[in-house]
Amino acid sequence: MKEKDTERKLTEAEQRRLDAFKVKSGELLSQGYEMEDLTVSPMKANTTGVLYGTLLALPFAVLFFLIADSSSMLRGEGFLFHYVMFFVVMFVLIVIHELIHGLTWSVSTENGFRSIEFGVIWKTLNPYCTCSEPLTKSQYMAGLLMPCLLLGVVPCLISYFTRNLWLLAMGAVMIMSAGGDILIGTLLLRHRSRSDDLFLDHPTDIGLVCFRKKDS
Repeated sequence: MKEKDTERKLTEAEQRRLDAFKVKSGELLSQGYEMEDLTVSPMKANTTGVLYGTLLALPFAVLFFLIADSSSMLRGEGFLFHYVMFFVVMFVLIVIHELIHGLTWSVSTENGFRSIEFGVIWKTLNPYCTCSEPLTKSQYMAGLLMPCLLLGVVPCLISYFTRNLWLLAMGAVMIMSAGGDILIGTLLLRHRSRSDDLFLDHPTDIGLVCFRKKDS
């Protein structure tokens, strides 16, 4: 997810997406929808999001050390090599994380992957993925949490059977890195939604907006 920063200058791509967002919002409002903001501040994303990710990853780590003798995995030849490779893999997985967002959302969009865009906020080195089409709650949640599931939860579960500490570490780090996604997912779960509500990624802020038909 992207970081909201009202003081930073938008890139051309971000400004274009913001203009398109205003057009799409105008269309939905003219069709009788009301708009509800579900974005969060950078401070909340960087604190609460990290906390959520850590709290979710912690039980996986505790369970691993309860069932596996991992002390021997921290010693031996090649430790430095594995340490360096771990960070290389983490960098690659961050890219894959955003790609999974896009691929999952694109399945539910009318224009497919053409409705998905990627970028990096260089000021904070924060990569992001955004979808320009409105989605249902279940569709949005699927794309939002799929990277955490595939790159975080699944490797942690596999590590229990393989007794692989590096696999556990990879999964735990990817769960923690998905803290912002988990935060937004928590907000969505708490949101009292209706079946016909639509959810649209905000083009410049962290989070999304909900469009709901006005009660007649």
